[in-house]
Amino acid sequence: YFVTVTSDRWIGAETRAAVSFKHLRLPDKAMPPTELLDMQPLAMSDLRDPEFEAVYADHRTDSPLCRSRTFNAIQTQTFHTMYRTDDSALVAASPGSGKTLVAELALLRFFKQEALRAHEEGDGYVRRRAVYVAPFAALVAQRAHDWRRRFGGLQGGKSVVVLSGDDAVADLRRIENAHIVLATPAAWDALSRRWRQRQRHAVRDVGLFIADELHWVGGAGLGSSADDLVSSGASASADDAGVDCVGDQLAATYEVVVSRVRYMAAELARPVRVVALSVPLLNARDIAAWIGAPPAAVFNFHPAVRAVPLELHIQTSTVAHFASRMAALAAPTYRAVCGDPAGERRKRFVQGPGDADAMDVDGDRADRNVLVVDEDSRRPAIVFVSSRRQCRAVAGELLTHAAADGVPDRFVRDADAVASRASTVGDAALREFLAHGVGYYHGAQSAGDRRAVLALFASGAIQVLVASRETCWALDAVHAHAVVVMGAERYNGREHRYTDYAMPEVLQMIGRAARPGTDAQGLCVLMCMANKRELYKKFLYEPLPVESRLDTQLHDPMNSEVVAKTIASKQDAVDYLTWTLMYRRLVQNPNYYGLQGTTHQHLSDYLSELIESTLNDLVAAKCVEMDTGEDEAMGAEEEEPGVAPTNLGMIAAYYQIRYLTVEMFALSLSPKTKLRGILDIVSAADEFEALPIRHRESGLLARLANRVPVALPSSSPRSTAGEDSSRWQSPRVRTHLLLQAHFSRLALPADLAADQAWVLARAVPLLQAMVDVASSMGWLAPALAAMEMSQMAVQAVWEGRDPLVKQLPHLGADARLLRLCAEMQVESVFDVMDMEDADRARLLAGLAPAQIGDVAAYVNRYPNIEVEHEILDAGDITEGAAVAVRVSLDREWDDDDDSGAVPGPAVAPFFPHPHAEAWWIVVGDPRTQTLATVKRVGVGKQLTTTVEFTAPSASSAPKGECVYKMYLMCDAYLGCDQEFDLEFTVNPDDDEDEEEDDDGGDDESV
Repeated sequence: YFVTVTSDRWIGAETRAAVSFKHLRLPDKAMPPTELLDMQPLAMSDLRDPEFEAVYADHRTDSPLCRSRTFNAIQTQTFHTMYRTDDSALVAASPGSGKTLVAELALLRFFKQEALRAHEEGDGYVRRRAVYVAPFAALVAQRAHDWRRRFGGLQGGKSVVVLSGDDAVADLRRIENAHIVLATPAAWDALSRRWRQRQRHAVRDVGLFIADELHWVGGAGLGSSADDLVSSGASASADDAGVDCVGDQLAATYEVVVSRVRYMAAELARPVRVVALSVPLLNARDIAAWIGAPPAAVFNFHPAVRAVPLELHIQTSTVAHFASRMAALAAPTYRAVCGDPAGERRKRFVQGPGDADAMDVDGDRADRNVLVVDEDSRRPAIVFVSSRRQCRAVAGELLTHAAADGVPDRFVRDADAVASRASTVGDAALREFLAHGVGYYHGAQSAGDRRAVLALFASGAIQVLVASRETCWALDAVHAHAVVVMGAERYNGREHRYTDYAMPEVLQMIGRAARPGTDAQGLCVLMCMANKRELYKKFLYEPLPVESRLDTQLHDPMNSEVVAKTIASKQDAVDYLTWTLMYRRLVQNPNYYGLQGTTHQHLSDYLSELIESTLNDLVAAKCVEMDTGEDEAMGAEEEEPGVAPTNLGMIAAYYQIRYLTVEMFALSLSPKTKLRGILDIVSAADEFEALPIRHRESGLLARLANRVPVALPSSSPRSTAGEDSSRWQSPRVRTHLLLQAHFSRLALPADLAADQAWVLARAVPLLQAMVDVASSMGWLAPALAAMEMSQMAVQAVWEGRDPLVKQLPHLGADARLLRLCAEMQVESVFDVMDMEDADRARLLAGLAPAQIGDVAAYVNRYPNIEVEHEILDAGDITEGAAVAVRVSLDREWDDDDDSGAVPGPAVAPFFPHPHAEAWWIVVGDPRTQTLATVKRVGVGKQLTTTVEFTAPSASSAPKGECVYKMYLMCDAYLGCDQEFDLEFTVNPDDDEDEEEDDDGGDDESV
């Protein structure tokens, strides 16, 4: 076959490529979908447990069972497997089919079995946990909110814990007494990768593992790009479970954590029930075999099978220009929202002569075609648009069409409720839209505005909700009669074109249509380009194919397993891959993975080559090292090469950063790197390659660049900032600019503010990793500079440029107060602490009582630590020996503080995420700028710890008298760091002197 590409504008612009299908091997035919049986719906009483029934009978739990009192057809068919057996199971059905309740049946079964086991084992009972993993933080937060309300009082109260993913040690402490653990794949990966360690018994004691939206192991699918998933983590709030991975990295991490569960269960001989929830899958047989589900526990329903029937319209447009197409789709969207997507319910409407607005210029009555306003046209509807900017534009278009029909308030259902709740909304434009019955919802809104909009929509006070594409996962529990997917394309800044939505996103949006227990039939209208109609018909009416992405993202998972000592040789790596989905799909779809055949030899060669190339890349990045395993001295036969982690590999695994990033850190840092260099290096991290690039932002970014103090880097090594016209397309430049805007506290538009929050969530772990990289190199200056930048990131101030008192809430935003601080010689937070009451009252006179309370809370939490240190055995230090320093930290503690022995999150009004305060104890030689040791600790009320470092050579200082510096550095506050002198004398090594004397005696005898 030949593929020919011809230009429709240029003569002779044609190319042809030959495609051979000689060795093509098509995938095996998929198993037929599970037939939906005609069964009598089971009632809530079939749970046969009054306490379980009470959970769903209580309207406060917000369960669909509370309204219907019966299970739907899909839940009824899966009831026996989920509630009566302990088999692993795969439930693949369309979104909105009630799969979450199916998973809850497995949870109830697990709770019942645990109660019986606790009764039988008595004092020897060891609690097992249920783990829920979902690909997006928004899904995890929603499920945690629901299950805390639903199971918080069940069997004495079930503890529901959400993993942060930022601190594995803190997460480990939190799950000790948890019954249900919820996490994103990245957060659970960070906690479970070292499951062999003794102190991680809580990770090993897992009895039920629920994998939601498991089809994401295949990546974003059609229309995916690096930008597509960023916004799921960009709007992270205090309730979100960490920060998500992006694209194929998310898919690979999800596959790794599910594979690890089964591998861990086999190694420990402890059965773990795996319940997987997904959309209908084309290769459900392989997914089921991967999770260990028997054929009887595989429920792979057809996409047309839904809890509530759905009327699906695919409307197409031939307008190529995106903005023009969106404008043209406004009228069809308005009709669809009003329940008339085909335009069949319009009628001739004549307004009365008494209405002045109905008169035309000639005084005749104006006749118009308008939509009928009846109960069918007043059902709730959700409109999904491509961006946050489109939310407001589409909401305005809907109100314009309603006004043109003479019913501007047709979308208002409860004016009193709207007026009451809208008064709490901070966005003035949103308040105006809500007054007319239309709300918009996107990730850049404040949490209060989002809650207000959802509350009004859920209560039925407003009829229309316009939501941005990325929030479809946050709206998992929200349903409407009608859903409109408007446009189905988004701008891809890296490719400078509009790309299709990811197919799982489209399925999720469609799943919001139809309200279970309320609607007899739902309505969904998908608007797309005419040439995409057949594509969507295929993937909306047929199961979704899923292939592994692990083959392209194997480096970081393998590095983590090497650090965890799961992989110690190439054979261990092969054994590790046999537990993955990729291994099962290799022989089923070999052409997709590049195999030339399906024999055992082909498979063995492919795996060997894949592992060899991956390990070679890790070796080149100095993340792992290969041991030849030869024992030449003993004449032993050659053994298989061993694999061991290096310092860089352990740093990458601990902080969950990419191996390319830690390699770049090691190559870019130098002994003289200062604060500006740290900013340049961290901005170039590979993690920021997923930063969204939007349309027509260059002018805004250029104006913003004129307001920051540090010159931006160029987007390429050979171009200058002024010459490079594409500099704003560079993630490195945008990250550099957003970080500076944060340090300068510049106000940003909603989109850039969300990007900035996403950058900051990743910047702090990267800076902590940079401290460890500099420490492994023995460089003091870059390590201290990275610590200072961590403080800058948390408090949003410039080190050395801004007064330290700017950290205080409300003072930094008021230039008058800063001038008054300068006049009163108040330079730091400690100066505020030491002020006389009258002077402090004068300084804070212009603040409201609530603002003064914020200042007081900050000052009370600001760390004031007394440090005592002692060098152990100071008189017996020899060169090359270990020098131990005992450090005692005593923190000034408010007895009324209810946070316990450990302070809560740092007080940081400008940092968008909770940040646990931590400290570094650093020992270094300021004379040579070498770092001897560093230790990261958490400081509560009191702490005593020991740091050790290697004594230098006795000849490195006169008479062996050394003066080192010990630094106590905070990662969250500026101005509270301390430094101390460590004076000690290094004695020469007696053994070496004796050897030299012996050598000298031999020479003299000769």
